[in-house]
Amino acid sequence: MISEKINKWILKVIQDRESHDLMIELPPDLLKSVGWNIGDTLNWELSE
Repeated sequence: MISEKINKWILKVIQDRESHDLMIELPPDLLKSVGWNIGDTLNWELSE
């Protein structure tokens, strides 16, 4: 669980040149706080 402390991050969105997938580099402290690891995949869906 993310602590009550307010954190601010600037996230960089990168587009893969081959697949054109968009990638967001998340800061290590955010990854650790929610139990994610580098290389984990999140699937985002746009809702209408």
